[in-house]
Amino acid sequence: MTTSCTETDADLLAAIVEETPTPLWVIAPGGAVRLVNQAAVALLGYPGPGELLGRPSHCTLHDRHPDGSEYPAESCPIVGRAGPHPRAGTEWFTTRTGRPLPVLWSTRALPGSDCTLLAFEDASDRVAAEHQRDTWTRREVARRADAFGGRTRSAFRDELLRQVHEHFRDPGFTVAVLARNNHVSVRSVQALFAESGRAPGDEIRRTRLEFARRLLERGAAVGSACYDSGFSDPGTFTRAFRRHFGRSPTSFLRELA
Repeated sequence: MTTSCTETDADLLAAIVEETPTPLWVIAPGGAVRLVNQAAVALLGYPGPGELLGRPSHCTLHDRHPDGSEYPAESCPIVGRAGPHPRAGTEWFTTRTGRPLPVLWSTRALPGSDCTLLAFEDASDRVAAEHQRDTWTRREVARRADAFGGRTRSAFRDELLRQVHEHFRDPGFTVAVLARNNHVSVRSVQALFAESGRAPGDEIRRTRLEFARRLLERGAAVGSACYDSGFSDPGTFTRAFRRHFGRSPTSFLRELA
């Protein structure tokens, strides 16, 4: 049987929450702010806990998305979907001045209570690093496109696809090799393929499988089709073939007979 965190042990809980350097926020069963420590108060720019206690947690943390659109409480993974199991993710909170703040958050039920403990931390550095990395990736791809005679990104992607079709029969040919041969990062190759809804690793595998299918149709044995299409072992080949075509290479051969 659970009890409410408004009972006599609340003073002890409040002391523990306050002494923790991590921003902490205790959410009561109805979603209101039950407790909040100084670290959370400082991060969100409030003068003290008194200004937060009793407020609805969702509306206080983020009643709107960073683009200004409404953020319904029922869609909130922190309050709207709270449950007995720990949860974690990334969100945008709103400071007292209205500034969007990226955070990493986690929640867990407080033992012996029907309250939820929310812990969070500033993720601004992480978001900035990801933005810088994505910007660098776009610039790197553009630079390599220029190196191919001023071609567009689409033309550069076509060149990478041509290389896939030229080298796929080599078992050592991977996305990393493709990236290295073109003096770009794996991430850049992945980003370029993603623009057309593809993944470079999937493209290499699909090309090998389609070639293997044609070999089988021409009467090749399963082992020959495996190695001649660029797979390094029959087990991997059989599993990939079954996932792609819905049946094993052996079954495929039987249907051709």
